[in-house]
Amino acid sequence: MISNSRGMMGDGIYIQLPDTSNILGKPTSSAPLADKEAYGIVIGISNYPGTSNDLDYCDDDAHDIYDMLIDDYNFKSENLIYLQDSSASKSSISNAFDQLSAAMDSDDLFFFYYSGHGGAETVNAGTHSYSINSPHPYPNYYDHMWSIYYTDAAYMKVHFDTIDLEYGYDYVYIGDTDLSDGWYYQSFTGTDTNVWSGWIPLLSDNRIYIRMISDNIYNDWGFEIDMYEVEVYDGTHFLCSYDSIPSTPSNYYLD
Repeated sequence: MISNSRGMMGDGIYIQLPDTSNILGKPTSSAPLADKEAYGIVIGISNYPGTSNDLDYCDDDAHDIYDMLIDDYNFKSENLIYLQDSSASKSSISNAFDQLSAAMDSDDLFFFYYSGHGGAETVNAGTHSYSINSPHPYPNYYDHMWSIYYTDAAYMKVHFDTIDLEYGYDYVYIGDTDLSDGWYYQSFTGTDTNVWSGWIPLLSDNRIYIRMISDNIYNDWGFEIDMYEVEVYDGTHFLCSYDSIPSTPSNYYLD
């Protein structure tokens, strides 16, 4: 007992250790942990209808995840639903969620994995006045880039009031941030007025880029952009179930 212990301290002097029983108290047992189950849905779609929309390795990745859950994280195979390619229709995905929802308790764990086509919904945020002008006239050996930013922009297009470039030699290019490395979605040369670019999908910086390059001889008036139109993300994401592609967006599985 700690309260009755004696010890040899220093030069043979015995001392009484203090009684700490009222400090330590008695150990108490914690409440037993509630049993938990782990459930999951794993989906991989590489082979969509036809061949033009097929993907590489999505089914392989999903199968690896399924094996990992069982082998490394002790998921029970009977608690997992695995859907691959044609078995991953919209109705099958919905049924999988319904099945596990009915089986799960509030303390259970849930894991979801999807590999395949998908996207995010957008809404139109209107047309906005914005002025970009090349020099008038532009010089030879001209290479300059502009950009337009809009918060949460997913797609943009620009309106040219005027394009007047040396046909086939001087160009205006439209693209995302990779335009600086030479990658573009659309180009313009020659003469035109009142023309819209196509919709340009944007990267995470939410900017559309415009780049003009001229050669070493001859020059014309240049170009003028006077407005742009923008689509923004609305916060809704979707999975492309097997039966949603190529042309049935009503079968997207929305989050």
